[in-house]
Amino acid sequence: TLLVEIERLTGSEATVALLLLYEYEPIRRGGGPQGSGGDQGLPAKTGLISLYPTLVSDGFTICYGLARPEVVLIDLYDSSGRRVKEIIRKEPSGYHRLSIPTGDLSAGVYFLNFQIGEYQRIEKVVVIR
Repeated sequence: TLLVEIERLTGSEATVALLLLYEYEPIRRGGGPQGSGGDQGLPAKTGLISLYPTLVSDGFTICYGLARPEVVLIDLYDSSGRRVKEIIRKEPSGYHRLSIPTGDLSAGVYFLNFQIGEYQRIEKVVVIR
């Protein structure tokens, strides 16, 4: 049985952008899931999981997973190739979520360059006013 609770923050609809499920071996005796101090619940691979929404006015959120501690480089470029935002974060292993405001940007097409070591992914974001 899976119970999912969704909290609606504003408006009349709710959207689930990220749902992470973990599977554990059943425990015959004792309480719930137990571990031996290993990396249970950590991402197997490092990378960008999602970026939402891609049509924005105030900002967007990125979710990513790190298999080990890493430096995360996030650059946002306008359609002419000019960098308009630069974010550098040293993060521990695990799942992370970062909100990026766009209220200071003009309407237009932007490209998010997400990089961790050798991993790189580029996503398009459209800012509307």
